[in-house]
Amino acid sequence: EGQLQTIVMLTKCSEGGKIKCEMYWSDSMGGVYETDTLTVTTTSNESYADFQIRKFSIKCKVAPDADCLQVTHFHYTAWPDHGVPQTATSILSFVRRVQNAHDKGKGVPLLVHCSAGVGRTGTFIALDTLLDRVRSETSISVFEIVKDMRNRRRFMIQTLAQYVLIYDAFDKYITCGDTGISE
Repeated sequence: EGQLQTIVMLTKCSEGGKIKCEMYWSDSMGGVYETDTLTVTTTSNESYADFQIRKFSIKCKVAPDADCLQVTHFHYTAWPDHGVPQTATSILSFVRRVQNAHDKGKGVPLLVHCSAGVGRTGTFIALDTLLDRVRSETSISVFEIVKDMRNRRRFMIQTLAQYVLIYDAFDKYITCGDTGISE
Protein backbone atom coordinates (compact mmCIF):
# COMPACT_ATOMS: atom_id res chain seq x y z
CA GLU A 1 0.00 0.00 0.00
CA GLY A 2 2.99 2.32 0.20
CA GLN A 3 2.32 3.47 3.75
CA LEU A 4 3.47 0.52 5.80
CA GLN A 5 6.36 1.33 8.11
CA THR A 6 6.07 -1.21 10.93
CA ILE A 7 5.31 -4.94 11.08
CA VAL A 8 4.84 -6.73 14.41
CA MET A 9 5.18 -10.52 14.21
CA LEU A 10 4.15 -12.47 17.32
CA THR A 11 4.86 -16.04 16.23
CA LYS A 12 7.83 -18.16 15.31
CA CYS A 13 7.76 -19.50 11.77
CA SER A 14 7.25 -23.00 13.18
CA GLU A 15 6.06 -24.14 16.60
CA GLY A 16 5.74 -27.72 17.77
CA GLY A 17 6.72 -29.01 14.34
CA LYS A 18 3.91 -27.06 12.62
CA ILE A 19 4.40 -24.17 10.23
CA LYS A 20 2.78 -21.09 11.76
CA CYS A 21 3.98 -18.44 9.32
CA GLU A 22 5.99 -18.38 6.13
CA MET A 23 9.33 -16.61 6.41
CA TYR A 24 8.94 -13.54 4.20
CA TRP A 25 12.48 -12.20 4.65
CA SER A 26 16.10 -13.30 4.49
CA ASP A 27 17.91 -13.87 7.78
CA SER A 28 21.25 -12.77 6.37
CA MET A 29 22.34 -9.14 6.33
CA GLY A 30 21.88 -7.85 2.80
CA GLY A 31 20.01 -11.05 1.98
CA VAL A 32 17.12 -10.93 -0.45
CA TYR A 33 13.72 -12.66 -0.41
CA GLU A 34 11.73 -12.44 -3.64
CA THR A 35 8.16 -13.01 -4.70
CA ASP A 36 6.60 -12.43 -8.12
CA THR A 37 5.91 -8.79 -7.22
CA LEU A 38 8.31 -7.83 -4.40
CA THR A 39 11.98 -7.87 -3.49
CA VAL A 40 12.60 -7.74 0.27
CA THR A 41 16.17 -6.93 1.34
CA THR A 42 17.19 -7.29 5.00
CA THR A 43 19.24 -4.19 5.87
CA SER A 44 19.70 -4.74 9.62
CA ASN A 45 19.01 -7.31 12.32
CA GLU A 46 19.27 -6.76 16.09
CA SER A 47 18.73 -9.68 18.48
CA TYR A 48 17.42 -9.40 22.05
CA ALA A 49 16.41 -12.03 24.62
CA ASP A 50 12.74 -12.25 23.57
CA PHE A 51 12.62 -10.51 20.20
CA GLN A 52 14.43 -9.32 17.11
CA ILE A 53 14.24 -6.03 15.27
CA ARG A 54 14.93 -6.14 11.55
CA LYS A 55 14.84 -3.47 8.90
CA PHE A 56 13.70 -4.26 5.39
CA SER A 57 13.92 -2.38 2.14
CA ILE A 58 10.99 -3.46 -0.04
CA LYS A 59 10.93 -2.85 -3.78
CA CYS A 60 7.82 -3.37 -5.89
CA LYS A 61 8.74 -5.13 -9.14
CA VAL A 62 5.58 -4.00 -10.94
CA ALA A 63 6.43 -0.32 -10.23
CA PRO A 64 10.19 -0.22 -10.78
CA ASP A 65 10.34 3.59 -10.64
CA ALA A 66 8.72 3.72 -7.21
CA ASP A 67 10.85 4.33 -4.14
CA CYS A 68 11.78 1.43 -1.90
CA LEU A 69 9.63 1.11 1.19
CA GLN A 70 11.61 1.10 4.46
CA VAL A 71 9.95 -1.16 7.04
CA THR A 72 10.86 -2.07 10.62
CA HIS A 73 10.01 -5.67 11.57
CA PHE A 74 9.52 -6.37 15.29
CA HIS A 75 9.55 -10.14 15.85
CA TYR A 76 8.56 -11.33 19.35
CA THR A 77 9.71 -14.94 19.75
CA ALA A 78 8.83 -15.77 23.37
CA TRP A 79 5.06 -16.20 23.04
CA PRO A 80 3.74 -19.74 22.58
CA ASP A 81 0.59 -20.32 20.53
CA HIS A 82 -2.52 -20.28 22.78
CA GLY A 83 -0.26 -19.31 25.72
CA VAL A 84 1.36 -16.22 27.17
CA PRO A 85 4.91 -14.96 27.62
CA GLN A 86 6.62 -16.01 30.87
CA THR A 87 6.42 -12.47 32.24
CA ALA A 88 4.11 -9.55 31.59
CA THR A 89 7.16 -7.27 31.79
CA SER A 90 8.67 -8.86 28.69
CA ILE A 91 5.67 -8.19 26.43
CA LEU A 92 5.10 -4.78 28.01
CA SER A 93 8.66 -3.72 27.14
CA PHE A 94 8.14 -5.02 23.61
CA VAL A 95 4.89 -3.08 23.15
CA ARG A 96 6.60 0.09 24.41
CA ARG A 97 9.54 -0.51 22.05
CA VAL A 98 7.15 -0.79 19.10
CA GLN A 99 5.24 2.32 20.20
CA ASN A 100 8.42 4.36 20.51
CA ALA A 101 9.50 3.39 16.99
CA HIS A 102 6.14 3.62 15.19
CA ASP A 103 4.94 7.11 14.28
CA LYS A 104 1.17 6.99 14.78
CA GLY A 105 0.97 10.73 14.19
CA LYS A 106 1.40 10.14 10.46
CA GLY A 107 -1.75 8.01 10.40
CA VAL A 108 0.23 5.04 9.11
CA PRO A 109 -1.26 1.71 10.17
CA LEU A 110 0.63 -0.82 12.24
CA LEU A 111 0.56 -4.33 10.75
CA VAL A 112 0.32 -6.96 13.52
CA HIS A 113 0.19 -10.71 12.96
CA CYS A 114 0.66 -14.07 14.66
CA SER A 115 -0.42 -17.39 13.18
CA ALA A 116 -4.22 -17.08 13.27
CA GLY A 117 -4.43 -13.33 13.82
CA VAL A 118 -6.60 -13.39 16.94
CA GLY A 119 -4.97 -14.61 20.18
CA ARG A 120 -1.51 -13.09 20.35
CA THR A 121 -2.44 -10.38 17.85
CA GLY A 122 -5.51 -9.40 19.85
CA THR A 123 -3.58 -9.33 23.10
CA PHE A 124 -0.89 -7.10 21.59
CA ILE A 125 -3.48 -4.73 20.08
CA ALA A 126 -5.34 -4.50 23.40
CA LEU A 127 -2.11 -3.59 25.23
CA ASP A 128 -1.14 -1.08 22.55
CA THR A 129 -4.60 0.52 22.79
CA LEU A 130 -4.53 0.64 26.60
CA LEU A 131 -1.09 2.26 26.72
CA ASP A 132 -2.22 4.86 24.16
CA ARG A 133 -5.45 5.66 25.98
CA VAL A 134 -3.96 5.90 29.46
CA ARG A 135 -2.12 9.04 28.33
CA SER A 136 -5.31 10.89 27.41
CA GLU A 137 -8.25 9.31 29.24
CA THR A 138 -9.09 9.29 32.93
CA SER A 139 -11.21 6.15 32.89
CA ILE A 140 -10.24 3.03 30.96
CA SER A 141 -12.02 -0.32 30.83
CA VAL A 142 -10.03 -3.36 29.71
CA PHE A 143 -13.32 -5.22 29.39
CA GLU A 144 -14.83 -2.59 27.05
CA ILE A 145 -11.71 -2.44 24.88
CA VAL A 146 -11.65 -6.23 24.49
CA LYS A 147 -15.43 -6.34 23.91
CA ASP A 148 -15.11 -3.72 21.16
CA MET A 149 -12.25 -5.66 19.56
CA ARG A 150 -14.25 -8.90 19.64
CA ASN A 151 -17.23 -7.14 18.06
CA ARG A 152 -14.95 -6.15 15.18
CA ARG A 153 -13.18 -9.51 14.88
CA ARG A 154 -14.35 -12.75 16.48
CA PHE A 155 -12.09 -14.61 18.89
CA MET A 156 -9.71 -11.71 19.59
CA ILE A 157 -7.88 -12.72 22.76
CA GLN A 158 -8.41 -16.48 22.72
CA THR A 159 -7.68 -17.61 26.27
CA LEU A 160 -8.26 -16.58 29.85
CA ALA A 161 -4.48 -16.50 30.32
CA GLN A 162 -4.18 -13.92 27.50
CA TYR A 163 -6.96 -11.82 29.07
CA VAL A 164 -5.23 -11.99 32.46
CA LEU A 165 -1.93 -11.03 30.80
CA ILE A 166 -3.54 -7.81 29.54
CA TYR A 167 -4.58 -6.90 33.10
CA ASP A 168 -1.21 -7.92 34.54
CA ALA A 169 0.84 -5.94 31.99
CA PHE A 170 -1.44 -2.90 32.26
CA ASP A 171 -1.23 -3.04 36.06
CA LYS A 172 2.57 -3.12 35.85
CA TYR A 173 2.54 -0.14 33.52
CA ILE A 174 0.22 1.86 35.79
CA THR A 175 2.18 0.89 38.93
CA CYS A 176 5.72 1.24 37.58
CA GLY A 177 5.30 3.58 34.63
CA ASP A 178 7.62 3.51 31.67
CA THR A 179 10.74 2.23 33.41
CA GLY A 180 12.48 0.78 30.35
CA ILE A 181 15.94 1.87 29.33
CA SER A 182 15.78 4.39 26.53
CA GLU A 183 17.77 3.96 23.33
